[in-house]
Amino acid sequence: MKLTKKLLAIMLSLIMVFSMIAVPVSAAGTIAEDTAVEEVVGEETTDEEAAEEESVGQFHEIFEAIRNLIEAIHNLVGGVMGNLGKECPFCGEVHEKDAEEPGTPEEPSEPDEPDVPDTPDNPEEITYTVSFDLNYDGAENTIPSQTVKKGDTVIEPEKPLREDYIFVGWYVNLDATEQFLFEEEITTSITLYANWIEEDNINLKNIFDSLRIEYTGSDYEEHVTQNVAFVYDSSENEKNVVVAWNSNNTDIVSNNGIVNRPSETDADITITATVTEGETSLSKSFSIRVIHIPNREIDDSNNYTVMDIENMNDEDVVIEYNDSETQVLAIE
Repeated sequence: MKLTKKLLAIMLSLIMVFSMIAVPVSAAGTIAEDTAVEEVVGEETTDEEAAEEESVGQFHEIFEAIRNLIEAIHNLVGGVMGNLGKECPFCGEVHEKDAEEPGTPEEPSEPDEPDVPDTPDNPEEITYTVSFDLNYDGAENTIPSQTVKKGDTVIEPEKPLREDYIFVGWYVNLDATEQFLFEEEITTSITLYANWIEEDNINLKNIFDSLRIEYTGSDYEEHVTQNVAFVYDSSENEKNVVVAWNSNNTDIVSNNGIVNRPSETDADITITATVTEGETSLSKSFSIRVIHIPNREIDDSNNYTVMDIENMNDEDVVIEYNDSETQVLAIE
């Protein structure tokens, strides 16, 4: 392609040279005719010298064009031979290889966006799969799994149905001893197992559904500062049912609901209640947060001593402190 372009350029140069040769010939013919006419009419010629000078100038131009053409042929042949590593037939030297002619650069395509790796540096990109197992042979219906970002919660599906059975809840193990809490953040891929009891165990199910934690004063599950009560609704068949409550950290919350607030940071506690009737057991889990005791150095106020204020922490009152928790602003 490169050689062809150069040959075309040389051919165009030749055409230009020939056209330039034609011009002085035509001009010379015209001058001769004009001279003959002047001799016929007997007029003196005054432009002859100027015409000769113009003709000489045109021949100089032709000569320069031919010289440039020869040089172009020399460079072309020398370049071709140089690319082959051979001597130029005109000068006997090896010409340097021609550089590649710059073509029209292709527009760079936009690079594909790289996949963001699932790393701790990109927690928002880490996802986990939560699967649901109906946990009985011959289950016809299936519950679609969910893809959940790290730190998000899973959406609780509709309660599944099973003939002659009552759905109890979703559990993290096949033995159904640890109930899954749907408000918990997902930090790994898990499978949740459905737990069922026969319809004949309706008494057990009723007590199970009534299991709950009751709080003191303004406390609630995310803000516990006082003792809690583990309760359920009584039943006339209660004598055959055993209910057991267990804390995963008895140093903070005992199995009887006594709260011992931590001194440094808040504590997340899981309480598990197990209801047993005969050989059938059901477990329900609760999550509570016990608020730590702030380190206060409180001065006596006009109406209360430090001892009075400290004792109020165990009463049904609300004490408002300043930002540094060193002064009491209000007591309700």
